[in-house]
Amino acid sequence: MAHANYHPTDTTLMIFHRICLAGITPLILSLLMTALAWAHPLDGFRNHNRLILLSIAEQGSTSKIAATIKDARNALSERDLKIIDLSVRPTDIEGLIRLSDEQTALLRKEYQWKKEETRNAYVLIGKDGGEKDRQYVTLDLVKWFHLIDQMPMRRQEMHSRGRGRM
Repeated sequence: MAHANYHPTDTTLMIFHRICLAGITPLILSLLMTALAWAHPLDGFRNHNRLILLSIAEQGSTSKIAATIKDARNALSERDLKIIDLSVRPTDIEGLIRLSDEQTALLRKEYQWKKEETRNAYVLIGKDGGEKDRQYVTLDLVKWFHLIDQMPMRRQEMHSRGRGRM
């Protein structure tokens, strides 16, 4: 005997609704996770930071590079610069960002750094995500600070922070 308020279509709709939610939710989550996996490793820095990508091939030069970076810590911070280590063998330089092995391999390929590279390499990336300059062997931060300080976005930053006269 059926209840007075029971309608077979209510149960059918409820079951259909549950099946749809159960099937669609994992699909949506899967699509979101796939989209995140496809994101470029540097996307999170765009519009927030300038980057120096470095690959140290000459292991004996690590201490000199570490000292250069340590001495320039304030100037790096003032220019919103982050340094990402794309070396084949990770360095132990304090303050460098190390990405996953997959992201590192992707960026090494994108910037055409061979695994058997025999010299240190550095790439300056602007806040817009574009490559601005490259250096090899020796890292000359002063040169890049001058280059950055001439960029329109940096000049705006200096002006808004009261450090530059336009």
